[in-house]
Amino acid sequence: MIASEARSLFLKNFSQKLHRAYPGVILGRFLFLVCVLGGFAFIVGAVGLGSLFMGLIAAAVAVSIPFMRVNSKVHKRLRVIDEQLPEALDFLSRILRAGHSLTTGFQMASDELPDPLASEFRTCYDQHSLGTPIENAMREMADRVGTSDFAFFVTAVLIQRQTGGDLAEVLNNIGGMIRARLRLQQHVKAITAQGRMVGTILLIMPVFFFIVLYLLNPEYASVLLKEKEGFIVLCVAVGLQVMGMIAIKRIVAVRM
Repeated sequence: MIASEARSLFLKNFSQKLHRAYPGVILGRFLFLVCVLGGFAFIVGAVGLGSLFMGLIAAAVAVSIPFMRVNSKVHKRLRVIDEQLPEALDFLSRILRAGHSLTTGFQMASDELPDPLASEFRTCYDQHSLGTPIENAMREMADRVGTSDFAFFVTAVLIQRQTGGDLAEVLNNIGGMIRARLRLQQHVKAITAQGRMVGTILLIMPVFFFIVLYLLNPEYASVLLKEKEGFIVLCVAVGLQVMGMIAIKRIVAVRM
């Protein structure tokens, strides 16, 4: 029961990521293509290299690439939205000070701001124009975007609509706070760049040297694949590499 709920939660979360990265792609079709790619890579690895282990490695790499691509595109989209958000809040603040309504500000933002943030404001405005209350449309917009800063902006607007106050000043304050946090993130990224680079090199070097050794002397390197003792050593080495990757990531990661 717990495993089924965890699997369902994973599929739901990944479906949201897939929709953010590729809005027109269906989850079932994506998983089917991943399975086909993994099976093809396994056949090529097992037949071409003559080893089931290498076939499994090839299949694992082939299956992981589409998921990594989706995660990479989602992270890039979220990063772009976080960078665009302060300017968007300043734009909305100026629109409100000029006497326009919030919904009009969304319409003007969808025309003036760049994507992907402009498309989100456009969708929110279109939903409101078709009869959806602006509060519900903004909540759905926050769910689609999926960033904490944008959710904070939506929450602040919804609270202000209930309690009253100067929304333009609220948006200015939120924009300034986001700018300060982005500057701090960039500073942390700069001072941890060397550690991340060293960690990447240390993780890539063993794999690179094993591939080179296999190409230069397949008989010598195949001991790790065909012999029982060598296979155990290889599995231990892979496990240590994974542990090292996790440790390095935790060392260089700074929680804001």
